[in-house]
Amino acid sequence: MIKKEAEYIYVHDSLNHNFVNESYIGGNNYLWDHLERYALDVGLIYYPGDTNFSRFLENFGNQLQLYKRGLVFGYFNIDLLNVTDNKTKRYKALPQKFGYWV
Repeated sequence: MIKKEAEYIYVHDSLNHNFVNESYIGGNNYLWDHLERYALDVGLIYYPGDTNFSRFLENFGNQLQLYKRGLVFGYFNIDLLNVTDNKTKRYKALPQKFGYWV
């Protein structure tokens, strides 16, 4: 288990993994772990909803650019079902820019 602040990533003991990065930027949390066997980066992201959304997207985009092959989990405080909301549109467009899909 990797614990940083209030974020946790549970990794089974049989998986060879390396803690990659933990950042707390502008009130948002980013935690990354690398699974050797799968050549996969696992990201745990927390956007509390009351921080600067544009800065969150900028920092999240920087992280996605670093970790090309990844699986991202998180609590984003964004209603992904509200397709007319500007925040939702901006959030969904960002991962796609780096080859991820939502």
